[in-house]
Amino acid sequence: MASHSGLEIPFSVSRSHAPLRLLELPPELLELLTTSLPITLRLKSSSLDAGTSEAALCTPNKTYQMRQVQTSNSLYVVSPSSTAVNESNDQSGPGVTTFAQCNWTLEVQQAPPQSALPYMRQLIPLYTGPEDIDLLTKADFKTKAAVFSDIPLSDAECEQVWTDIVAFEDRDRKAAFRPSAKILTKTWAAISLSAVEKTIDLSAGLKATDVEDLTSALDEVPSELALATIKRLLPPEQQTLIINTPLSELDPTATFTLDRAQTVRSVGTWLMESLAETTRAELIRQWQNLLPEIWRGDAQLSAIEGVYQISTDGKVTSTSSIPQNGASKTAAAPVSTAAKRKWHEKFAQARKR
Repeated sequence: MASHSGLEIPFSVSRSHAPLRLLELPPELLELLTTSLPITLRLKSSSLDAGTSEAALCTPNKTYQMRQVQTSNSLYVVSPSSTAVNESNDQSGPGVTTFAQCNWTLEVQQAPPQSALPYMRQLIPLYTGPEDIDLLTKADFKTKAAVFSDIPLSDAECEQVWTDIVAFEDRDRKAAFRPSAKILTKTWAAISLSAVEKTIDLSAGLKATDVEDLTSALDEVPSELALATIKRLLPPEQQTLIINTPLSELDPTATFTLDRAQTVRSVGTWLMESLAETTRAELIRQWQNLLPEIWRGDAQLSAIEGVYQISTDGKVTSTSSIPQNGASKTAAAPVSTAAKRKWHEKFAQARKR
């Protein structure tokens, strides 16, 4: 009978095994990791999900779920070792020894769409004025990076919601905040007034220097909040440019254009939520005063569908008990008559000049 000869590799099993799980990546992730410029994967979970054992594997712009699956096969992970090959003379040679046994595998698949908004509402304190910053202790401060790290979603998905709710990071205290509807209305009114005084047409293209002029030195409005407000009203591709590059480093000839429909809707929504309840005529009047002259005719209730309802007495009422930007009913209290008159008078005076 023919005999078979071949390479024999001594195999030994260690007495103790390290805890280990194998991660099974889908082809698209494996391809991203094996390119000449591999991406960084982040394993993320949230302190708000304590006890649920939820975790996510994130690329810069996508989120993947991980599922633990038990395997019935004996799967060992080995490493090179020096193993005895002849017990009679204590000779040894190269072999392999197990250092872990994997009974579970982590399967990865792309997660269904999920919003970071519920997380941000809990992680980021509401900003209703400068006094909110003074009332917080250092332990309450969370940077933008810390907020994103505590949300089991990709940074791109977090950044989109951060932009949508006009969240900002106070530069001095390194603390993240999300403004109330009242503050957003006040901020946009200050930007609009500044534009009138500096003869900057908000309905036309804005240079990087214009944006810098409009967002600096505003009364009682942090410059970071003013910039976040303008960024919210830009088309997505221009939002990305401001996110990735400081204004001072942008090409001076770069042009930014406010999205007309988005600006009209956002300003109307902020105003409606800040007023809570008003007459249709008063809402339209204040709304028009907050828009560039050429856009004033766009201030129609049809532009903010879903944000208001008409009550039985004909009043226009905000439909949300928790406004879209996360403000509470208290934060969305009506703007005082004195405050309304103050910025309306400023607009009138500025337009006469």
